[in-house]
Amino acid sequence: MQDKYKIVIIGCYFGNLPDYFSYWLKSCSTNNHIDWIIYTDQTYPDLPENVAMINTTLGKIESLARDKLGIQAVINAPYKLCDFKPVYGKIFEDDIKDYDFWGHCDFDMIFGDISKFITNEILNKYDKVLTLGHLTLYRNTSIVNERYKDTGGEINYITALCNEEHVAFDEITINEIYKKNKYSIYDKRIFADISPSYRRFKITGKKNYENQLFLWRDGSIIHAYIDNGKIYEEEYLYIHFQKRKFNNVKKYSNDYSSFLIGPDGFNLIKNDNLETLNFSIYNPYQGKLVEKFQEKSFYYKHLFKVIKKKIKRKMK
Repeated sequence: MQDKYKIVIIGCYFGNLPDYFSYWLKSCSTNNHIDWIIYTDQTYPDLPENVAMINTTLGKIESLARDKLGIQAVINAPYKLCDFKPVYGKIFEDDIKDYDFWGHCDFDMIFGDISKFITNEILNKYDKVLTLGHLTLYRNTSIVNERYKDTGGEINYITALCNEEHVAFDEITINEIYKKNKYSIYDKRIFADISPSYRRFKITGKKNYENQLFLWRDGSIIHAYIDNGKIYEEEYLYIHFQKRKFNNVKKYSNDYSSFLIGPDGFNLIKNDNLETLNFSIYNPYQGKLVEKFQEKSFYYKHLFKVIKKKIKRKMK
């Protein structure tokens, strides 16, 4: 058993960085016991000491993947990289060899206090921590880094990684492999995954309240809510807001120790006293009928995209 682990989290991003990138970086900086490596075609000034950018191209990542995996891997678009997340330990092995755990993450999220939720006890016990593409950690050993090849998944890795289509290898197949072979995996919903079905921020798979808001406060992600006239708060590992587009996002400033995260974006605040914050302004509840309409609209838009994708595939 170890008392301390060296952890690195990998992110790949191609194209213009999101407007809220400075907030993402700030949430990394307060987790200074963890390193981040970003493979990107972008540059950014004043990175935190624990975040490194490696300038590259999508084509170079594809070539590296083919070399390291020994297959004709296809990375024809940035989104296809999602399927490759479980094999980052193999693709980027030269850059992460000094770490005990490596992970992958998204950028449409803000980290809270990672060590509070992913403890040494968990890292001692499990080879894989969490199951979704937003954030997952793997023990950095040759055995664990080769498990993507194992049987147990509905689709094998060669088919998945040599296919132009996105097949959710990172969130479906790799977890099927772990469960089928009874490999150690920590799967607990310790994060706030915001549903894309509604305009206001609602957590998927958790109880929501008419009056609730989300804030980053001194390195922690807080879900605050009012129930029977009283204000309560619960803490999460991170908040994932699923590719939402925000307008007029101001760059993060170190003059503030807190910021609110909601449907209208990011609001820097100096006074994070929940008693003085107007919940209805930062995450307004519009009523059950409006939310039911939003839910149905999102469903049919998603269904239309799926049908359109299937038709396009048949026409090839």
